[in-house]
Amino acid sequence: MISGEERELIRRAYFIDHKSLRQIARELHVARKTIGRALASAEAKSYKLSTARPAPVLGSYKPQIEELLAENKGLPAKQRYTSHRIYEELVLRGYQGGESAVRGYFGQCRRKQRRPQVCLPLEFDPGS
Repeated sequence: MISGEERELIRRAYFIDHKSLRQIARELHVARKTIGRALASAEAKSYKLSTARPAPVLGSYKPQIEELLAENKGLPAKQRYTSHRIYEELVLRGYQGGESAVRGYFGQCRRKQRRPQVCLPLEFDPGS
C-alpha cells in the first residue's frame, strides 16, 4: 500500500514530468503495477472488512442484548437503554469483554430495527 505522498509523486512524475513507468519505478523503488494503480485513480481505495470478526466473549451475551433491545421499545424515551447502560447490565451479569464490542453489536441491532426511509416521488402532469 502506498501513501498519499507517494501516490502524488508518482502522478506528478508521470503527468507533469512525462517520465516513463519504468523510470518512475526505478527512481521511487516501487513496482510498476503499483504505479499503474496510482495512475488509475487519484484517491486510495478504502479498506473494507470482508468477513465479520469473531466475538467469542460477546457471543453468549448476544441474546441478552437483543432481549434488552426488545424491552427498550416499550420504555419512554428518557428511560431507554443506551449502549453504555447495556454494557453495565452485562457486566453485572458476568460479561468480561470490552465496551466497544457491545457498542458495535448494539449499533448493528439498531440499524436492523430502523425503518427504511420512505420517499414519495412527486410527479405532476404537464402544465399543472
